[in-house]
This record gives sequence, C-alpha cells and structure tokens, in this order.
Amino acid sequence: HLLLSPKRHVPKTYAFTCEKPVTEDDLRELQSGVCLDGQVTLPCEIELDSPRSGRITLHEGRYHQIKLMFQNRCNKVLTLHRLSFGPLTLDPALSPGDFRPLTEEEIALLTKATSK
Repeated sequence: HLLLSPKRHVPKTYAFTCEKPVTEDDLRELQSGVCLDGQVTLPCEIELDSPRSGRITLHEGRYHQIKLMFQNRCNKVLTLHRLSFGPLTLDPALSPGDFRPLTEEEIALLTKATSK
C-alpha cells in the first residue's frame, strides 16, 4: 500500500499507444495536469516515440489514470505496459503475468522510495 498509494508520489513509467496522434495541445494539457472527478492530476512527463506512442511517468497513479487522462483529451489508450516502478525497472525477461521475488537490494530501494 505504501508504494501504490497516490499520496506517496512514487513515480511509475508506462509505455503507451493511442488511437489518435498526440498533439502539442494534448501534451501541454496532459503534462500540466488533467481534471479527473473534480481533482487535477499531478504534472506528469511524456516522451513521444511516434505521434501515437511513447512513455508517460506519473507521480500518483489513480485507478485507470492514464486511460482517463487520454480520454479527457478525446483519445483512447490501445496498449499500456508498465516499464518501471519507483527505482526499479521491470525485468524484460518476464512474460506478462510472470513474477519473481524481489532481491534484498530491490526491497531496500523500494523502502527508501516510500520514506520521502
């Protein structure tokens, strides 16, 4: 819960693909914060790889936040994959749904990330 709570501001990075190209106006609006359910999201970072895909880093992580943010801009997220969580980069050797135990070093990094 400490890591997942939006109040902890642990950065989470995702790769995404959208239905429509992301415009400069979309980027500006998404990066500065979007109003969802009466609350404005924290600023995020977006790096585009193409007009319809890229990476987005959130610092809160509300339920379906990325999908709702793009929906707010009249766009639809087609694919979404987590790349990193706090100081950890997810193991690319793992298939979707697979997992492995965290190392002691990884646990220490995650503990440090929640103590800020």
